[in-house]
Amino acid sequence: MYVAGALSRRARGLYGPYKYKFSVTNMADAAPVPEDRPLSGQETTLVRWMLEHGEPRAATFLAQLPDARVVSRCSCGCASVDFAIAGVKPPPGSLGVLADFQFRTPAGHLCGAFVFERAGLLAGLEVYSQDGLSVPSTLPFIETLEETEIRGAG
Repeated sequence: MYVAGALSRRARGLYGPYKYKFSVTNMADAAPVPEDRPLSGQETTLVRWMLEHGEPRAATFLAQLPDARVVSRCSCGCASVDFAIAGVKPPPGSLGVLADFQFRTPAGHLCGAFVFERAGLLAGLEVYSQDGLSVPSTLPFIETLEETEIRGAG
């Protein structure tokens, strides 16, 4: 969902303790592709780990994970997904970043991943390119995740 120097439709402005300093492009407004399926094992493992190692309040969202289902995915080909919790889709609007990490693809491209909430509901997992050189079409392995450099930037 990201291109170099751009934020997705989800991550515009200030969210929680983060201040993102990027410009938004039209590509970021692409409509999601509807889906209805349980989270994959890899999605569940990744989101759980990120919530356990994210912001202090992130751990409170672990209880929602067993009730999460994927309701849409990004149309750009990245591995980003949106959730519904016990059949309830989080409302549109502002989001809160719960966990934010970066990783390198096997080809060495710098990417990022964050888990977010909306209105108190676990709302999705976003993966994106930070260097604009690739589209992260697969999820990162936990071993490759590092805290982001922009985390807590003022």
